[in-house]
Amino acid sequence: THAQTDKQGVGEWRHWIHRLDRSQSRSSGHPEALGRNNRLIWAAMIDLALIADRKPKEIFERFDDLMKVCEAGSVITQDNGIKIFAKVASTDTGRDVIWPFLIEQLKTCRPKSVAQYAESTYVAVTDKNREEFRAVLNFRLISLSEAQKKRVMKLLR
Repeated sequence: THAQTDKQGVGEWRHWIHRLDRSQSRSSGHPEALGRNNRLIWAAMIDLALIADRKPKEIFERFDDLMKVCEAGSVITQDNGIKIFAKVASTDTGRDVIWPFLIEQLKTCRPKSVAQYAESTYVAVTDKNREEFRAVLNFRLISLSEAQKKRVMKLLR
């Protein structure tokens, strides 16, 4: 069940970060070599996304490492990285460092990812950063399909 997975994830968050470390070391740090370990990385990133709001300090301590994994990783890895960072930033932990990264991702991601990234990032929106979030989404609207626009418009209300 989800509760069991979540409980296990919270108790073993270090295990998932270790799996990311192991995957990176096997790839010799070369992004093109990460493909051999995609399933390990996907599993680790998905599980970290499940616990990010409960272990924000521990995850933020590895922000630079996780950002490298995201930059070198597949679309699945990147998508879950956005979820992880948004959940951590929603707790105030590292928000000043993470928010600019999240906004930059929204500005530069492929149009297909805008709605998903916006939905994931929404948990980290505060009164202080709401206008910046809205401005980026309004700018990106012209490049979106009708279905994607509907999803983004729900966040702009």
